[in-house]
Amino acid sequence: MKITSLFSQSFRSIWSNKIRSGLTILGIVIGIAAVIALVGLGKGLQTSVVERIGGLGTTQITIRSQNPERQTAERENRPFGGRGGFNFGNTATDSLTNSDYEIIRRNQSINLSSPEMTSQVDITLTEDAKEAVAYQLYGVGIEYFKIQEYELSSGVFFTRDQVMDEKNIAVLGQQAADE
Repeated sequence: MKITSLFSQSFRSIWSNKIRSGLTILGIVIGIAAVIALVGLGKGLQTSVVERIGGLGTTQITIRSQNPERQTAERENRPFGGRGGFNFGNTATDSLTNSDYEIIRRNQSINLSSPEMTSQVDITLTEDAKEAVAYQLYGVGIEYFKIQEYELSSGVFFTRDQVMDEKNIAVLGQQAADE
């Protein structure tokens, strides 16, 4: 059989079965589009994960304490609704204390260290406001900003003396400051 007669017979078959041919072409197009989309999504996720892990740094660790006897869902219920590692002034058995932090801080192989306690807080403009904006609140030490490599666009970070005097100081993120 000649190649021209094969093409002729194929086109006649396609033309006589228009719906079947159209659905077949549609299936092929959708299949190819799905594969392209999934490969693109996979590459995007891979890049995102690599960037996040790369941003952690190989010399940075986080120490958290949790009571292994408590169920996993219960472990999330930290004081003030947060999930921080250090709990200053509370005697809960599953929290690191200020003396634990001081022991870690004095270790000569550690350059920078900072305690961190987190909580979600709702902020309103007035006392009787009906709507609030939720913010993540971090209670941290003065070296936290160096560890995270944060820079200020205006103002100053708090000092060790302000921490020791238990001053009420806040450093706002750009979005919170704008709002």
